[in-house]
Amino acid sequence: IGDTHDSPHIPDKARFSWIGKYAAERRIPYIRAIGDVSTVDSCSQFDDYGSIEGRLKPSFDQDVESLEAALAALVKEFPDDYDPDRLVTLGNHENRAYQWEDTHPEVEGMFALRLEQAFARARFQVVPYGEWSFLGGVGFIHFPMTLMGRPFGGEHPENQIANKAVFSLVIGHTHKAKVLSVPKIGPQARITILNLGSALPHGHIEPYAL
Repeated sequence: IGDTHDSPHIPDKARFSWIGKYAAERRIPYIRAIGDVSTVDSCSQFDDYGSIEGRLKPSFDQDVESLEAALAALVKEFPDDYDPDRLVTLGNHENRAYQWEDTHPEVEGMFALRLEQAFARARFQVVPYGEWSFLGGVGFIHFPMTLMGRPFGGEHPENQIANKAVFSLVIGHTHKAKVLSVPKIGPQARITILNLGSALPHGHIEPYAL
């Protein structure tokens, strides 16, 4: 599942229902959400509450309630005899809650925990932002980091990632779907990088994506 960017500003949860239906109809055994499932605008530190944009931010309660509704719409489509393995690799947007706690220690242990609990109620295992999960030798992460701990950048970051990677991987973050297969020297003759793009509503472009 690519970046869904659930938000109170996008009340229609139909895409989550369709994802659930698709998985259930095909009995897909493993579901992996690549992160930025929720936008978590409430914890954005780019828009100060003193600005117009800042005053339009939802509350954290609204963000969590919206995420819970989205995940509930997804798992509601699962019949009783279907229980796939579920996991989310958190993205930079979910990481906003952790960053908010870091700069507002008076709420330590409150914001991030509520996000994790929302995923847990939908039976998603949570992998922290920037950490890998592996399935069948394929790595899953929201977006790989450089040795300096920053996301790979540039217009075509998949090319840089492919040069460094030693296993196939599934990523998100850029909102641009791409499949890149690259030959390698050694027993693993080639690797494939799959960028899932996004799972936002059709035609919806987040304002920062331009």
